[in-house]
Amino acid sequence: MNIEQERTTRQVSIDLFDALQNQDSERLTRLYLPDASFVDPVLGELPRGSVGTMWRSFLTHVDDLTVDVIENDVSIHVADVHWTADYRVHATGRRMRLDVLSRLVCLGPRISRHEDRYDSWAWARMAHGLPSVFLGWNPLWLRRQRHPARGDIL
Repeated sequence: MNIEQERTTRQVSIDLFDALQNQDSERLTRLYLPDASFVDPVLGELPRGSVGTMWRSFLTHVDDLTVDVIENDVSIHVADVHWTADYRVHATGRRMRLDVLSRLVCLGPRISRHEDRYDSWAWARMAHGLPSVFLGWNPLWLRRQRHPARGDIL
């Protein structure tokens, strides 16, 4: 049973990044439980059940998305994935490159919790330019940037 669940968890993690690379928000949404949780340094913890909306919003605001999985370490219910995302933001034309560590907690063939870790200061510098060089490290400034990023999700 544990070996089968580990295979399932590995396949879910593979499917997630394949769907992201193919910008398939509906497939991404189906990989999560309806009340799945999601947290990352910029968005914070999203309300349960809003992961699909988050992916749809992200994918409608970016161009030229490239996703590369560097390492995928899987146990029975957890996949720890190191990956990069390169994309251009529609509104600003800015190029983004994120180096992300994701933890996916799976229940059966679906994700129940998704936690991303990346350098939020680096994200802020890429997303907002010069002001972020001076303020992007500041948690208060970063929290103010969270609201526009979450606007389409909430």
